[in-house]
Amino acid sequence: MLANESIKNWMVFLVCLLWSFDCQANFETTKREQVVAKGIQFLRQAQSADGSFSTSSGPGITGLVLHGLVASGLREGDATVDKAVKYLLSTRRDDGGIYADGSKHANYETCLSIMAFSKLNESGKYKDLIEKAEKFVKGQQWDEGEGLESSDPAFGGAGYGSKSRPDLSNTSFLIEALKEAGCPDDDPAIQRALAFVSRCQNLESPYNNTPPPTTTHRSPRNPTTADFTIRPPTVASRWRESRKGPARFDRMLRCRTLASKAWSLRE
Repeated sequence: MLANESIKNWMVFLVCLLWSFDCQANFETTKREQVVAKGIQFLRQAQSADGSFSTSSGPGITGLVLHGLVASGLREGDATVDKAVKYLLSTRRDDGGIYADGSKHANYETCLSIMAFSKLNESGKYKDLIEKAEKFVKGQQWDEGEGLESSDPAFGGAGYGSKSRPDLSNTSFLIEALKEAGCPDDDPAIQRALAFVSRCQNLESPYNNTPPPTTTHRSPRNPTTADFTIRPPTVASRWRESRKGPARFDRMLRCRTLASKAWSLRE
């Protein structure tokens, strides 16, 4: 089996490539097909005998790869897809989640599995599975169920699982999974997640009631528009100390691109 890091890199490349091609109507179809075919072939060779793409890392990576393969046009009946589906189904849990036994990343793994099965649900075959998994990941979100008020910095966010501290990366996967599952933009869970995303960027918004920033970075394309801002260390420290707080701010800034798709819901 090829190295997990190589699989991740190819998967990210393949998904980003597909998104970019959607925006380039003039891109030659034959070239697109050739590049995607090479990516698919690489992933076929990376699959383990049990159908996973990283048994040691649980079903998360397999869900991500399967989602990319189906988005590339593959369907059930394809050997690689069928093996991946069988593996993911073997990780279903009674609580509706789709994660490895004893996993501490249950939310992350289930979100990626929802995205994959939603792509395969054209006939409604996985409707029950998706609904149960959707209920599970909504239960993983930090909200009133944990006694949080809407003003709490952690409100609306999601972590890897086991109620770990929320971060922008996992919250982005939550939003993506709920959208793939068919949830409308005004779904309460999505709106709560967007409130968390808003606070992560630290710009003025109805949800951001934290102290004003001390440093603002400007976009090189438009110097008059704030790209993102940085909080004083004391604020970040308080966030980490309060209920283990959201992810550290440096991580949030690195995850900025993940928020772009989430924000598209507001446009």
